[in-house]
Amino acid sequence: KTRGVVEFYIPKFNNKLKYFFEGNQGKTFALNIGVEESKGEVIAFTDDDVVVDKNWLKIIYDIFKTNPNIECAAGKVLPIWSSEIPGWYSDKLKSVIGHVYYGEKQKEVKYCAGANSVFRRSVFEKFGLYDFSNRLEDIFFIRKISKSVKINYFPELIIHHQVQKARLSKRYFKNWFTEIGNSEGQYKSLPNSKCFLNVDLWRYREAAGHFVNYFFAPKQ
Repeated sequence: KTRGVVEFYIPKFNNKLKYFFEGNQGKTFALNIGVEESKGEVIAFTDDDVVVDKNWLKIIYDIFKTNPNIECAAGKVLPIWSSEIPGWYSDKLKSVIGHVYYGEKQKEVKYCAGANSVFRRSVFEKFGLYDFSNRLEDIFFIRKISKSVKINYFPELIIHHQVQKARLSKRYFKNWFTEIGNSEGQYKSLPNSKCFLNVDLWRYREAAGHFVNYFFAPKQ
């Protein structure tokens, strides 16, 4: 009943709320039609399982109004726990549940979560839309633009993300990391890339980096 629910709220938004149907299944297609049908200079993204801070849109407006050179803004994604946190869970694994926290000061960061990301339209005009061939479309879109576009973190830009009990199992975490690994391989591997023991050399570097970060990186 998605269409009926959206259309019920259209009058409450003075007819500024729009409904578009995308026949292709998948988040990437939905993101892309949103970009294509939007009219504004600034495009903000969030997810369907979040609680948006009451000042979210006003803060976005203020950020881009007072910072004309900013192309991408990121903010906090704070977890709402639906059940007891497992004893094995660590903040070093927070990316699995979409938890984003870079402190209380504005700074430049390397990552922007899809649930709380804001771009100028010019970014899509320069780099194109999300890649529908990869299920981790928001992660790889950020990687695609990160060499040319600075990601600015604003601690006052807040989204609260509901963490369902089903996402707090070891099986879910293992599947998530497996999918990340497969997508990394698809994204980075080239036909003529150098190998050792039939494994791409970049995979060794990646594994070593994760090992160091997990065991030695300071907590944020």
